[in-house]
Amino acid sequence: MSAQDTYFVSKVEDVLPDGRVLPIETGYLRAQFRDGLEQTKPVTPGKATQYTISLGQLHWQFKSGEKLRITLSGGDFPRVVTDNPADSVTMNLGSKTYAELPVLK
Repeated sequence: MSAQDTYFVSKVEDVLPDGRVLPIETGYLRAQFRDGLEQTKPVTPGKATQYTISLGQLHWQFKSGEKLRITLSGGDFPRVVTDNPADSVTMNLGSKTYAELPVLK
């Protein structure tokens, strides 16, 4: 990341067969507060850093033909307005990138 701080917004959504999207849950994280709200932890521009965005407890039942979509962005207007210039955050996705979703039958 080239910025000294940013917001991360993760959304879990249900995509219906007709293309409509139902929001399920949204999680927010300010990069400098990645280890808790008690104090800030500086972000080192250009250094890859691991972040965990908690979504809390979810309960959702998908019907046949519906799809799960998880998005990650730097804002959620009008709730969170990004304060970074364009192209300031690079996301490295790899083997350590995952979503933990328990499934009940």
